Amino acid sequence: PMGDDAVDILKELKARLLNGSIRKFSMDNCAFDPSRRQLEVDSHNPNGYYKLDLSDEKDTEICKLLISETKRRKTDAWRNEKLNNQRITLTYRFIHDSNDDKGWVPPTEGILEVDFCVVNHAEPGTSPMDPDDFRILTRVMENSSSDGGRLAMLKQACNAYYLDVSQALTILFKFARDSARENALVIMFAHLIDRKNLALCHAALSERSRFNLHKRIGPLYMMNRSDPAGRYWFDLFKRDDQRALRMLLQLKRNDPTGQVLDVHYTKEIGGLPVQIEPESETWSILLGSSGSETAMGTPESVATQGILELTYACARQGASALKLALMQAFEKKDAGKGPGIGVPWGGGPGVTGRKKDYPGDEEVGRRGSHGIARVTSKEGVTRAASKEGAAKGSRPEILVINSRPGTRDSGAETQQGL
Repeated sequence: PMGDDAVDILKELKARLLNGSIRKFSMDNCAFDPSRRQLEVDSHNPNGYYKLDLSDEKDTEICKLLISETKRRKTDAWRNEKLNNQRITLTYRFIHDSNDDKGWVPPTEGILEVDFCVVNHAEPGTSPMDPDDFRILTRVMENSSSDGGRLAMLKQACNAYYLDVSQALTILFKFARDSARENALVIMFAHLIDRKNLALCHAALSERSRFNLHKRIGPLYMMNRSDPAGRYWFDLFKRDDQRALRMLLQLKRNDPTGQVLDVHYTKEIGGLPVQIEPESETWSILLGSSGSETAMGTPESVATQGILELTYACARQGASALKLALMQAFEKKDAGKGPGIGVPWGGGPGVTGRKKDYPGDEEVGRRGSHGIARVTSKEGVTRAASKEGAAKGSRPEILVINSRPGTRDSGAETQQGL
């Protein structure tokens, strides 16, 4: 307990942080930054949330560095842009071509907020972090007493290594708060070698966090094509979001159970959202005035401006496909080398998988509300065995199971013979 005097001191420090008289305050194993903002631009991994006072020389320099990164990478890296709490849009084309092709010049005052998100494309054949190094990283993160400290360690690691999605999933479970998991995924996103499997990270994210990451990373990467149901947010000024909308419409066309619900569209920046009925004339105009379709049956063009928010509902037919994808990820982890990945199945803690010596037989232990069960894949057939059914097996089973959550060694790899 810090006592009343310490609370008063912290309140004063908070006030000074908010009015800008000091930029950051930190203590041993403790840090406080009320804005969650980035205070510098890392050219290796500039991803993160920035809140910049454009009347401040240092913040203006950060803004110029972000502009330079955008021009160098030639991509729509700015998301959730706001100036003085009013929505604006800053596309790559606008930043590069405005001001008679001299490029966008930021204003000299105002508060600019932006989520900056880019991709570092790895060279072909790039390997993820070495399993031994990854194990050291996760152990060090476990020993940190705060999510802020873990985020700082993760950012340093990402400057030196690439990660795969299974490693990213393990890391996400090291964070206690949803907001910290969001920030961790944004940091790792630039250094993932298999972003096409990013949907596997949904297991570590709440529904709210997934929706927030639609805004921060974009629906093109956050969409789970196996189970696409959920709430979507498209910034149609951005080409990647236009592409993601066409992909979702293609999934709907191919799935008779698919439905688009609760559609809201804001055409003009700063305008009010308007509710649109799916399949109405306005909806058809939104999806392209020409009405032409591609060979895949999706609109050839969609609206190129505005914010579109909608809910997509469908039968969750992709659950078995997701489990199979998880087991394929487990297969790539050698028992003596891989760190395993943690997935909270049911109501319990994480789980790690281990490759067996039996040809064609992969078994993954899981701890749910009914104890330990097994998911077995043989020659492409997936089935789940209950705890009682697994006990009737005639040969010994080896599972690798994480320790209980809340302990210091939660997530550490242990072996248990059953």
